[in-house]
Amino acid sequence: GCLNLHPGQLPEYAGLHTHQWAIRNDEPSCATTLHWMKEGIDTGDIAYMREILIGPRDTGLSLFMKCMKSGAELVIKALDDIAVGVEPPKTAQDLTRRKLYTNEHARCGSIRWEWSSRQIYNFVRAADYHPFDSPTYVPTATLIDGREISILKAELVADPNLEVGQVSSSDSRGVIVGAGDRQGVLITKIRDHNQAVVKGAAITEVI
Repeated sequence: GCLNLHPGQLPEYAGLHTHQWAIRNDEPSCATTLHWMKEGIDTGDIAYMREILIGPRDTGLSLFMKCMKSGAELVIKALDDIAVGVEPPKTAQDLTRRKLYTNEHARCGSIRWEWSSRQIYNFVRAADYHPFDSPTYVPTATLIDGREISILKAELVADPNLEVGQVSSSDSRGVIVGAGDRQGVLITKIRDHNQAVVKGAAITEVI
């Protein structure tokens, strides 16, 4: 048989870009799984799986690197077992809990301000692969005048009773925008319609 390294928890996170989805779904942890290959996407028996905690400031890139480090350790474990004649374990997946994530599902980058502030924050950081490009989506928002901007960095802030999409205030870090839970999201870095990267208080000149 053959083993496949999957950067996600099975069976709940089968398919592509699952570490990004773990952040977007506000999971406290994800996993790296080494599983036996069979017909079907990520459906084979589990050989080894290791939990990975998701930090409050983890990005798509940082969590992917955690998954790869953990995955390399699982591969070494499997090779060590095979070298001494021990077959890697086989634990059947409960496919009733299976969720398959596809590339198509991960491509849309449009932010909806009616989402909660945490949903927006997670959406932005899951796509953050700085200094590299995201392999899936870039978070985007459309301004009142129809211009589109890319939101590259965001933070959660305590700024209650904001209307959805309302620009509340600004400081040297950026601007605060109201979300669906009437809390604020601090936008600290964007790429504007001219493809220029803008930071901090200068954002107020664009939004």
